[in-house]
Amino acid sequence: MIGTLEEIAMPQNGIYHVGISALSEAFTYNRNLQILNLNDNTIGPKGAEAIAKALPNLQNLKEINFGDCLLKTKGSILLANGLKNAHVNLRELILGFNEIKKEGALQLAGAMANKVSLVNVALDGNQLGQEGKEELKRKFREIGKFNVLGSLEEDESDDDEEEEDESEGSDEENEESQEEDGVEITEIISSPNDTVTIQEFLATPSAQNFMALGGNRTDILIKEAKKNGDISIDNFIPVLMKVASLSNNTDSEVAETSLKCTELLFKDLFIWSQLTDKTSVVNNTILVNLGLIKSEDKKYKPTWNFESCLHALNNIITKNYVPESTKDTLKVFMQRQV
Repeated sequence: MIGTLEEIAMPQNGIYHVGISALSEAFTYNRNLQILNLNDNTIGPKGAEAIAKALPNLQNLKEINFGDCLLKTKGSILLANGLKNAHVNLRELILGFNEIKKEGALQLAGAMANKVSLVNVALDGNQLGQEGKEELKRKFREIGKFNVLGSLEEDESDDDEEEEDESEGSDEENEESQEEDGVEITEIISSPNDTVTIQEFLATPSAQNFMALGGNRTDILIKEAKKNGDISIDNFIPVLMKVASLSNNTDSEVAETSLKCTELLFKDLFIWSQLTDKTSVVNNTILVNLGLIKSEDKKYKPTWNFESCLHALNNIITKNYVPESTKDTLKVFMQRQV
Protein backbone atom coordinates (compact mmCIF):
# COMPACT_ATOMS: atom_id res chain seq x y z
CA MET A 1 0.00 0.00 0.00
CA ILE A 2 2.91 2.36 0.68
CA GLY A 3 5.23 1.72 -2.23
CA THR A 4 6.97 5.09 -1.93
CA LEU A 5 8.73 4.42 1.40
CA GLU A 6 12.37 5.50 1.48
CA GLU A 7 13.19 4.49 5.05
CA ILE A 8 12.07 1.53 7.17
CA ALA A 9 13.33 1.41 10.77
CA MET A 10 12.04 -1.36 13.07
CA PRO A 11 14.86 -2.00 15.58
CA GLN A 12 14.44 -4.04 18.77
CA ASN A 13 10.96 -5.37 18.03
CA GLY A 14 11.55 -9.07 18.74
CA ILE A 15 10.67 -9.96 15.14
CA TYR A 16 11.29 -13.64 14.43
CA HIS A 17 12.23 -15.04 10.99
CA VAL A 18 8.55 -15.67 10.14
CA GLY A 19 7.82 -11.97 10.50
CA ILE A 20 11.04 -11.04 8.69
CA SER A 21 9.99 -13.22 5.74
CA ALA A 22 6.58 -11.54 5.59
CA LEU A 23 8.19 -8.10 5.72
CA SER A 24 10.63 -9.08 2.98
CA GLU A 25 7.75 -9.82 0.65
CA ALA A 26 6.42 -6.32 1.32
CA PHE A 27 9.86 -4.74 0.79
CA THR A 28 9.80 -5.85 -2.86
CA TYR A 29 7.19 -3.13 -3.48
CA ASN A 30 9.39 -0.42 -1.95
CA ARG A 31 11.76 0.10 -4.85
CA ASN A 32 12.68 3.57 -3.60
CA LEU A 33 13.86 2.20 -0.26
CA GLN A 34 17.15 3.79 0.82
CA ILE A 35 17.45 2.91 4.52
CA LEU A 36 16.59 -0.50 6.00
CA ASN A 37 17.13 -0.84 9.75
CA LEU A 38 16.10 -4.10 11.42
CA ASN A 39 18.76 -3.94 14.14
CA ASP A 40 18.38 -6.28 17.11
CA ASN A 41 15.64 -8.54 15.74
CA THR A 42 15.97 -12.29 15.15
CA ILE A 43 16.51 -12.41 11.41
CA GLY A 44 18.60 -15.59 11.49
CA PRO A 45 19.60 -17.54 8.36
CA LYS A 46 15.96 -18.17 7.39
CA GLY A 47 15.12 -14.49 7.52
CA ALA A 48 18.33 -13.64 5.68
CA GLU A 49 17.27 -15.96 2.86
CA ALA A 50 13.96 -14.10 2.52
CA ILE A 51 15.69 -10.71 2.54
CA ALA A 52 18.22 -11.87 -0.05
CA LYS A 53 15.34 -12.71 -2.39
CA ALA A 54 13.96 -9.19 -1.96
CA LEU A 55 17.29 -7.41 -2.52
CA PRO A 56 17.20 -7.43 -6.36
CA ASN A 57 14.16 -5.14 -6.12
CA LEU A 58 15.92 -2.70 -3.78
CA GLN A 59 18.65 -1.17 -5.92
CA ASN A 60 18.41 2.25 -4.24
CA LEU A 61 19.52 1.01 -0.82
CA LYS A 62 22.10 3.24 0.84
CA GLU A 63 22.09 1.94 4.42
CA ILE A 64 21.52 -1.57 5.75
CA ASN A 65 21.57 -2.13 9.51
CA PHE A 66 21.16 -5.77 10.54
CA GLY A 67 23.38 -5.57 13.62
CA ASP A 68 22.71 -8.07 16.42
CA CYS A 69 20.27 -10.15 14.36
CA LEU A 70 21.72 -13.68 14.78
CA LEU A 71 22.49 -13.94 11.08
CA LYS A 72 25.31 -16.43 11.68
CA THR A 73 27.71 -17.41 8.90
CA LYS A 74 25.01 -18.94 6.71
CA GLY A 75 22.86 -15.80 6.84
CA SER A 76 25.81 -13.54 6.07
CA ILE A 77 26.68 -15.60 2.98
CA LEU A 78 23.09 -15.37 1.75
CA LEU A 79 23.17 -11.57 2.12
CA ALA A 80 26.57 -11.38 0.43
CA ASN A 81 25.21 -13.28 -2.56
CA GLY A 82 22.19 -10.97 -2.70
CA LEU A 83 24.36 -7.83 -2.65
CA LYS A 84 27.42 -8.69 -4.71
CA ASN A 85 26.21 -8.05 -8.27
CA ALA A 86 24.56 -4.65 -7.90
CA HIS A 87 23.50 -2.16 -5.18
CA VAL A 88 26.19 0.31 -6.24
CA ASN A 89 24.58 3.07 -4.15
CA LEU A 90 25.21 1.27 -0.87
CA ARG A 91 27.03 3.51 1.60
CA GLU A 92 26.78 1.67 4.91
CA LEU A 93 26.51 -1.99 5.91
CA ILE A 94 26.14 -2.76 9.63
CA LEU A 95 26.35 -6.47 10.55
CA GLY A 96 28.02 -6.41 13.97
CA PHE A 97 27.36 -9.00 16.70
CA ASN A 98 25.86 -11.69 14.46
CA GLU A 99 28.03 -14.74 15.25
CA ILE A 100 29.54 -14.51 11.76
CA LYS A 101 32.71 -16.52 11.27
CA LYS A 102 35.60 -15.97 8.89
CA GLU A 103 34.05 -17.49 5.76
CA GLY A 104 30.94 -15.33 5.97
CA ALA A 105 32.90 -12.15 6.62
CA LEU A 106 35.20 -12.78 3.65
CA GLN A 107 32.27 -13.33 1.31
CA LEU A 108 30.69 -10.10 2.54
CA ALA A 109 33.95 -8.31 1.84
CA GLY A 110 34.01 -9.70 -1.69
CA ALA A 111 30.46 -8.46 -2.23
CA MET A 112 31.58 -4.90 -1.43
CA ALA A 113 34.12 -4.69 -4.27
CA ASN A 114 31.79 -2.79 -6.64
CA LYS A 115 30.26 -0.45 -4.09
CA VAL A 116 31.69 2.89 -5.23
CA SER A 117 29.79 4.92 -2.60
CA LEU A 118 30.71 2.73 0.38
CA VAL A 119 31.88 4.59 3.51
CA ASN A 120 31.33 2.14 6.39
CA VAL A 121 31.23 -1.63 6.93
CA ALA A 122 30.70 -2.71 10.56
CA LEU A 123 31.57 -6.33 11.36
CA ASP A 124 32.74 -5.98 14.96
CA GLY A 125 31.51 -8.37 17.64
CA ASN A 126 31.47 -11.42 15.38
CA GLN A 127 33.52 -14.62 15.62
CA LEU A 128 36.42 -14.15 13.24
CA GLY A 129 39.39 -15.06 15.42
CA GLN A 130 42.76 -13.34 15.05
CA GLU A 131 43.53 -15.10 11.77
CA GLY A 132 40.11 -14.23 10.36
CA LYS A 133 40.48 -10.58 11.29
CA GLU A 134 43.81 -10.37 9.49
CA GLU A 135 42.41 -12.11 6.39
CA LEU A 136 39.43 -9.76 6.39
CA LYS A 137 41.70 -6.72 6.54
CA ARG A 138 43.78 -8.11 3.65
CA LYS A 139 40.62 -8.68 1.63
CA PHE A 140 39.46 -5.08 2.09
CA ARG A 141 42.93 -3.88 1.06
CA GLU A 142 42.74 -6.04 -2.08
CA ILE A 143 39.44 -4.45 -3.15
CA GLY A 144 40.75 -0.97 -2.32
CA LYS A 145 38.32 -0.31 0.54
CA PHE A 146 40.37 -0.82 3.70
CA ASN A 147 39.39 2.65 4.90
CA VAL A 148 35.68 1.71 5.17
CA LEU A 149 36.21 -1.30 7.47
CA GLY A 150 35.27 -0.46 11.05
CA SER A 151 36.91 -1.64 14.25
CA LEU A 152 37.25 -5.37 14.93
CA GLU A 153 38.35 -5.02 18.56
CA GLU A 154 35.26 -6.66 20.08
CA ASP A 155 35.57 -9.92 18.17
CA GLU A 156 33.94 -12.66 20.27
CA SER A 157 36.27 -15.55 19.33
CA ASP A 158 39.39 -16.64 21.16
CA ASP A 159 42.52 -16.09 19.12
CA ASP A 160 43.10 -19.84 18.81
CA GLU A 161 39.47 -20.78 18.18
CA GLU A 162 39.08 -23.11 15.21
CA GLU A 163 36.84 -21.97 12.41
CA GLU A 164 33.54 -23.86 12.28
CA ASP A 165 31.85 -24.49 8.94
CA GLU A 166 28.35 -23.23 9.65
CA SER A 167 27.53 -22.88 5.98
CA GLU A 168 27.05 -26.63 5.56
CA GLY A 169 24.36 -27.05 8.20
CA SER A 170 21.16 -25.33 9.22
CA ASP A 171 20.59 -23.76 12.61
CA GLU A 172 18.35 -26.69 13.47
CA GLU A 173 21.13 -29.17 12.63
CA ASN A 174 23.62 -27.25 14.77
CA GLU A 175 21.18 -27.14 17.67
CA GLU A 176 20.49 -30.87 17.35
CA SER A 177 24.22 -31.50 17.50
CA GLN A 178 24.52 -29.48 20.69
CA GLU A 179 21.55 -31.28 22.20
CA GLU A 180 23.04 -34.67 21.39
CA ASP A 181 26.24 -33.60 23.11
CA GLY A 182 24.18 -32.70 26.16
CA VAL A 183 22.54 -36.13 26.21
CA GLU A 184 25.91 -37.82 26.18
CA ILE A 185 26.88 -35.88 29.28
CA THR A 186 23.70 -36.75 31.18
CA GLU A 187 23.63 -40.46 30.53
CA ILE A 188 26.20 -41.30 33.21
CA ILE A 189 24.45 -42.30 36.44
CA SER A 190 26.21 -42.25 39.78
CA SER A 191 26.57 -45.09 42.19
CA PRO A 192 24.46 -44.83 45.38
CA ASN A 193 27.48 -43.97 47.50
CA ASP A 194 28.50 -40.87 45.56
CA THR A 195 27.50 -37.53 47.04
CA VAL A 196 27.93 -33.98 45.77
CA THR A 197 27.13 -30.51 47.05
CA ILE A 198 24.53 -28.24 45.47
CA GLN A 199 27.37 -26.03 44.22
CA GLU A 200 28.97 -29.01 42.47
CA PHE A 201 25.68 -29.89 40.78
CA LEU A 202 25.10 -26.33 39.59
CA ALA A 203 28.64 -26.15 38.22
CA THR A 204 28.19 -29.49 36.41
CA PRO A 205 24.45 -30.29 36.14
CA SER A 206 24.85 -33.88 34.96
CA ALA A 207 22.53 -36.77 35.74
CA GLN A 208 25.28 -38.24 37.89
CA ASN A 209 25.52 -35.15 40.08
CA PHE A 210 21.73 -34.72 40.16
CA MET A 211 21.17 -38.19 41.61
CA ALA A 212 24.15 -37.79 43.93
CA LEU A 213 22.39 -34.90 45.69
CA GLY A 214 20.50 -37.59 47.61
CA GLY A 215 16.92 -38.35 48.47
CA ASN A 216 16.18 -34.80 49.63
CA ARG A 217 17.50 -33.25 46.41
CA THR A 218 14.20 -31.44 45.71
CA ASP A 219 14.31 -29.59 49.05
CA ILE A 220 17.98 -28.76 48.51
CA LEU A 221 17.32 -27.35 45.03
CA ILE A 222 14.29 -25.31 46.07
CA LYS A 223 16.22 -23.85 48.99
CA GLU A 224 19.10 -22.93 46.69
CA ALA A 225 16.77 -21.42 44.08
CA LYS A 226 14.98 -19.35 46.74
CA LYS A 227 17.91 -17.91 48.60
CA ASN A 228 16.91 -16.04 51.76
CA GLY A 229 13.42 -17.48 51.28
CA ASP A 230 12.59 -15.20 48.34
CA ILE A 231 12.81 -15.45 44.56
CA SER A 232 15.36 -13.59 42.50
CA ILE A 233 14.71 -14.35 38.83
CA ASP A 234 18.38 -14.22 37.89
CA ASN A 235 19.17 -16.89 40.49
CA PHE A 236 15.98 -18.96 40.38
CA ILE A 237 15.58 -19.63 36.66
CA PRO A 238 19.12 -20.93 35.99
CA VAL A 239 18.65 -23.45 38.81
CA LEU A 240 15.29 -24.45 37.33
CA MET A 241 16.72 -24.84 33.82
CA LYS A 242 19.61 -26.98 34.99
CA VAL A 243 17.16 -29.37 36.63
CA ALA A 244 14.79 -29.27 33.66
CA SER A 245 17.64 -30.11 31.28
CA LEU A 246 17.55 -33.66 32.69
CA SER A 247 13.85 -34.24 32.08
CA ASN A 248 14.47 -36.09 28.83
CA ASN A 249 17.28 -38.25 30.14
CA THR A 250 17.46 -41.82 28.87
CA ASP A 251 17.45 -43.10 32.45
CA SER A 252 13.79 -43.13 33.48
CA GLU A 253 14.53 -42.52 37.17
CA VAL A 254 16.53 -39.39 36.38
CA ALA A 255 13.87 -38.13 33.95
CA GLU A 256 10.95 -38.71 36.33
CA THR A 257 12.75 -37.18 39.32
CA SER A 258 13.76 -34.17 37.25
CA LEU A 259 10.18 -33.60 36.05
CA LYS A 260 8.76 -33.74 39.58
CA CYS A 261 11.35 -31.32 40.90
CA THR A 262 10.93 -29.01 37.90
CA GLU A 263 7.17 -28.89 38.37
CA LEU A 264 7.52 -27.73 41.97
CA LEU A 265 10.02 -25.06 40.93
CA PHE A 266 7.75 -23.81 38.13
CA LYS A 267 4.78 -23.74 40.51
CA ASP A 268 6.65 -21.57 43.03
CA LEU A 269 7.86 -19.29 40.25
CA PHE A 270 4.47 -18.70 38.64
CA ILE A 271 2.63 -18.18 41.93
CA TRP A 272 5.30 -15.65 42.95
CA SER A 273 5.14 -13.90 39.57
CA GLN A 274 1.40 -13.31 39.93
CA LEU A 275 1.65 -12.11 43.52
CA THR A 276 4.39 -9.63 42.61
CA ASP A 277 2.96 -8.61 39.21
CA LYS A 278 6.11 -9.79 37.42
CA THR A 279 4.58 -12.32 35.06
CA SER A 280 5.74 -10.51 31.92
CA VAL A 281 9.30 -10.36 33.25
CA VAL A 282 9.22 -14.07 34.06
CA ASN A 283 7.79 -14.89 30.62
CA ASN A 284 10.55 -12.96 28.89
CA THR A 285 13.30 -14.49 31.04
CA ILE A 286 12.05 -18.01 30.35
CA LEU A 287 12.06 -17.34 26.59
CA VAL A 288 15.62 -16.05 26.79
CA ASN A 289 16.76 -19.09 28.75
CA LEU A 290 15.10 -21.43 26.28
CA GLY A 291 16.95 -19.78 23.42
CA LEU A 292 13.68 -18.57 21.86
CA ILE A 293 14.55 -14.87 22.03
CA LYS A 294 17.84 -13.07 22.47
CA SER A 295 19.12 -11.61 25.71
CA GLU A 296 19.94 -7.91 25.88
CA ASP A 297 23.30 -9.09 27.22
CA LYS A 298 25.00 -10.12 23.96
CA LYS A 299 27.50 -12.31 25.82
CA TYR A 300 24.82 -14.35 27.64
CA LYS A 301 24.56 -17.85 26.19
CA PRO A 302 22.52 -20.52 28.05
CA THR A 303 24.39 -23.81 28.28
CA TRP A 304 21.59 -26.25 29.06
CA ASN A 305 19.72 -28.61 26.75
CA PHE A 306 16.85 -26.58 25.24
CA GLU A 307 14.91 -29.62 24.04
CA SER A 308 14.78 -31.12 27.54
CA CYS A 309 13.81 -27.78 29.09
CA LEU A 310 10.98 -27.40 26.58
CA HIS A 311 9.87 -30.94 27.40
CA ALA A 312 9.69 -30.06 31.10
CA LEU A 313 7.80 -26.85 30.36
CA ASN A 314 5.33 -28.64 28.12
CA ASN A 315 4.67 -31.02 31.01
CA ILE A 316 3.21 -28.22 33.16
CA ILE A 317 1.83 -25.78 30.58
CA THR A 318 -1.80 -26.76 31.23
CA LYS A 319 -1.59 -26.53 35.04
CA ASN A 320 -3.94 -24.03 36.66
CA TYR A 321 -1.12 -22.22 38.44
CA VAL A 322 0.40 -21.17 35.09
CA PRO A 323 -0.84 -17.65 34.19
CA GLU A 324 -2.93 -17.42 31.02
CA SER A 325 -0.57 -14.84 29.53
CA THR A 326 2.30 -17.27 30.07
CA LYS A 327 0.38 -20.09 28.41
CA ASP A 328 -0.43 -17.94 25.39
CA THR A 329 3.12 -16.62 25.04
CA LEU A 330 4.79 -20.00 25.42
CA LYS A 331 2.40 -21.77 23.08
CA VAL A 332 3.23 -19.31 20.30
CA PHE A 333 6.97 -19.80 20.67
CA MET A 334 6.81 -23.54 21.32
CA GLN A 335 4.74 -24.08 18.15
CA ARG A 336 7.59 -22.52 16.17
CA GLN A 337 9.88 -25.28 17.36
CA VAL A 338 7.68 -28.06 15.94
